[in-house]
Amino acid sequence: MEQNAPVEKRPPERLLKDLYRQELGEILPENLHVVDHEMKIYRSGQPSRAEFLELEKHGFKSVLNLRCRHDDKELLTGIRIKEYNLRIYMITEDEMIEALKLLRDVEKPVLFHCLLGCDRTGAVAVGCRVVFNNWSVEDAINEFNDEVFGSHRLLYFGYPALLRKLNWDAIKAALQ
Repeated sequence: MEQNAPVEKRPPERLLKDLYRQELGEILPENLHVVDHEMKIYRSGQPSRAEFLELEKHGFKSVLNLRCRHDDKELLTGIRIKEYNLRIYMITEDEMIEALKLLRDVEKPVLFHCLLGCDRTGAVAVGCRVVFNNWSVEDAINEFNDEVFGSHRLLYFGYPALLRKLNWDAIKAALQ
């Protein structure tokens, strides 16, 4: 008997925040998108304190901050969302592995963010697509480049090439 190949998980083409407004409330972080609805993984730009309060109200348990020189400590004071920090500029394989392990293992729902939710957040979303959803690297990079997520092509212009060069087999193996 032939063993079944893993089924690729494809979310809707565009996971816009309006689709989940009733689920997540009206006060939402900029550039909020669902990465994996079943795994309860979300991405966005930097949430404000009011947005963190709204996320807590809707059950969010964890946040992964990808910003280099900023944490969410003050914004989260008195809020029951656990903060994780991974300071990323141009993501390395080790940072991708660490980010994906955190997103897999932390209490859910989890939100990961950088300043605007575009490039660093987009790179980690590529990792989620390739490792958790069994997408091809090219399909994940095509989503990364979708203008719905925004991008700072002048500052982070090298991300697509960098993501193509990562050793995805080693990243997947590290997460097994």
